[in-house]
Formats: sequence, structure tokens, C-alpha cells
Amino acid sequence: MKTNVGIELTDEERINLGQKYYKKNKPITRADLNVIVKNYIKSVLTARPYTLEEKQNEPYLKEEWSSLSQFKEYLQKQGYTVMSFDGFQLIAKDSDKQVHSYTLGLGKILRD
Repeated sequence: MKTNVGIELTDEERINLGQKYYKKNKPITRADLNVIVKNYIKSVLTARPYTLEEKQNEPYLKEEWSSLSQFKEYLQKQGYTVMSFDGFQLIAKDSDKQVHSYTLGLGKILRD
């Protein structure tokens, strides 16, 4: 199915996304916004439900998150070291020195 999803962004919102995507003060292009949306849909489609054991071991997996920034603050309070965060993906190291990549999809945290 081909979709025609209309997303209206102000110039300020385009610059905000561009800063996160390009790491420069440049507005996001239509083509790159398309890439971001496709990657988001792909991550949601490939995500698998977490097992009961995973949810018990990692309580944050049961929670609804409104933003990746909110989750970043949670991890920092839990003693994680944030290695990278660009608004789309969060990379953090836990107390066991294991590095994980996190994204947000439909209010749920998706971990590598």
C-alpha cells in the first residue's frame, strides 16, 4: 500500500528536526523526513513483544513513555551512562558496562 501521510511542520519544527538529524542548524528536507518516518514504521513493525521475564527484569518495559528524553532522564537516575542521544535514538551503558540502543515506538521503549 502506498500512503500519502500529510505532516505539516513549521519552519521552527523543521529546524529542530534538522538539528537532531544533521547535527547542524539546517531544516529537515522532505526526503529525509520520509526516511525518518520509514525507519520509525520499520522499527515498530519489527519489534517483538517483551516476555514476562524481560518485563520483570526491566520494569521500564511495562511503562508508557511520552518521549525518549523522558526515558533518558529515567536511565540517568538509574545510574546508566548516556553515550549518545539525538532525539531519535538513545545509546546508554548500564552498570554492568553493557551498551544498549533504545528507540521509542507507540509509547513503548524498543531496545536493540
